[in-house]
Amino acid sequence: MKSHKLTKAEKLQLLNHRPVTAVEIQLMVEESEERLTEEQIEALLHTVTSVLPAGPDAEHKTNTNYDGTMDEEDPA
Repeated sequence: MKSHKLTKAEKLQLLNHRPVTAVEIQLMVEESEERLTEEQIEALLHTVTSVLPAGPDAEHKTNTNYDGTMDEEDPA
């Protein structure tokens, strides 16, 4: 991440949101089109997805049915 010259706030956003697409990175990094090449964005995505665990949203999505309802958990 040091080679990307991101601000502290941008690094924190990457850690908190764990982007999985280039669009998400472009939304988090100010002036990303001027500051980062496509290769750097892909490298950043690879770093985020390989180093950081999946976020709580990913777990929520796997527990949600196609109609948006949650699976009922066994109270036992």
